[in-house]
Amino acid sequence: LTVLTKADAARLRNAERGITRIITKFGASLTEVLNSLDIKHTPIKRIGGGCGSSFYITDIMREEDMTMLSIAMIGKGDFRVLMPNETYYNWYDNGNADDMDEDEKLYDYEDDDEYA
Repeated sequence: LTVLTKADAARLRNAERGITRIITKFGASLTEVLNSLDIKHTPIKRIGGGCGSSFYITDIMREEDMTMLSIAMIGKGDFRVLMPNETYYNWYDNGNADDMDEDEKLYDYEDDDEYA
């Protein structure tokens, strides 16, 4: 066992409050659905993935909104719940989400045009 950190305590509090962190590749669809249903959420952050992909992460503030979001996203793109032990979950909290644009440059290759 390890000592409970402040981050661990915050994650436990969020779970008790019914706050759910989600991730998707479909940022535009997610934004559209959240706005149209007036679902309360934290800021949507973009995080770079491998091979130039992007993921969009946000916290849904109420459990009942998760059901509405699941139904509304049918046909618009998938999403999944992030678990507290996942790297992307932690990146959202510690500021790496805002820094990922710089890191994505590491994946630019001079011969990209050959594969386009």
